Amino acid sequence: MKISLAIAVILVLAMAIVGCDFVDLFTSLSPPEWIMGTWSDDIGVMSWTFTSDNATYSIGYLTLDFKEMHKSRGVSVADKPTNTSYMLMVTENRQDAGTYALEKASEMTLNFKLSISGVTMFQHILQKK
Repeated sequence: MKISLAIAVILVLAMAIVGCDFVDLFTSLSPPEWIMGTWSDDIGVMSWTFTSDNATYSIGYLTLDFKEMHKSRGVSVADKPTNTSYMLMVTENRQDAGTYALEKASEMTLNFKLSISGVTMFQHILQKK
């Protein structure tokens, strides 16, 4: 009887974990060292700021804080750092909500591309500030 009860408790806990919103498991972002700081376009309308555990993207009066974004129900944020690129992938309700790709062109220049569902929405060149 005790074994059956233990198995039932384990099954209930497993179902509760599987049913959880995995967004709560998010710990932090990991931007690479080479991208740290602020980058902006040549007219100062668009900018990115990178810290050791976050990325923020501003365009005009709108700012996206990727560390905070994951707290929204159904939103997931993942990043992929390399020696020459940094990618942030956002999904909402398991659908592609945007891929923000930043590629190191030089020590002072980044190529930025925003894509949604594989379609490039726009591209910009950013300078280190």
